[in-house]
Amino acid sequence: MKNNILVLVSGNGTNLQALIEATENGVLKNVSIEAVLSNRPHAFALKRAESAFIKHLTIVPDKNIPKERRMRDFSDKVLAFAKENNIKLIVLAGFLLILEGDIIDSYKGRIINIHPSLLPKFGGAGMYGNKVHEAVLSSGETE
Repeated sequence: MKNNILVLVSGNGTNLQALIEATENGVLKNVSIEAVLSNRPHAFALKRAESAFIKHLTIVPDKNIPKERRMRDFSDKVLAFAKENNIKLIVLAGFLLILEGDIIDSYKGRIINIHPSLLPKFGGAGMYGNKVHEAVLSSGETE
């Protein structure tokens, strides 16, 4: 039985592509990328998912909701989607938002964030995509 993965993305999807290739060539065993979800409708990662025949969708945080409740609402929508699709593991692959609320407890120990450094180093404004990798490599960090 394969474990269904939901991959959350915000940008180009290079980490998503690596996950797709790893599942296709058997490096990742007993997993299936069930869906790719982006908070940005024009994220190239969605095209990568489409090319790999993976279900893909966009949920954009509702700007009509007050800022202090907006991410909770967004996270609740992601949680509902995950439950409806029998998702066992959530992978944050270049996902630029912070999840909060019930999704954290529901997926405790089953949310993985792919980031090339220990946060908060090399996180925050401007640190996305290859910019993070370049900053980590040029800094000489060993961890």
